[in-house]
Amino acid sequence: MNMIRDTFTIIGFVVVASVIYFSITGLLEVIAEAIRKAKRRYQIKHRFNKSPTAKCYCKDCSFYDGDGVFNFKREGYCKWHDKTVNDDYFCWMADPKK
Repeated sequence: MNMIRDTFTIIGFVVVASVIYFSITGLLEVIAEAIRKAKRRYQIKHRFNKSPTAKCYCKDCSFYDGDGVFNFKREGYCKWHDKTVNDDYFCWMADPKK
C-alpha cells in the first residue's frame, strides 16, 4: 500500500512541477511578446523623426515613368531599377527632374 501511495506522490510532484514550469514559460513568453510589441510601436511612432537619406521621391525622379498603364493609380515604372514602383518611394540613386 505504501508503494502505491509513494508512486502517486511522485506522479503528483511531477505533474505539479510540470504545471509550474509551463506556467512560468508561458508567462515569460507573454512578457517577451509585450516587449517586442512595445519596441515595434516605438519604432513606428518615431520612424519619421530623421530626414530621409534619399535624394527625392520616385515621382520627382528623371528615371520615373508614370505615363504607362499600371494596376494602381499611384504606380509608375523606374527605368533605373527596371521595376514597377509607387510614386511615394524614396531612391538613393535618384536623379531629380530639372
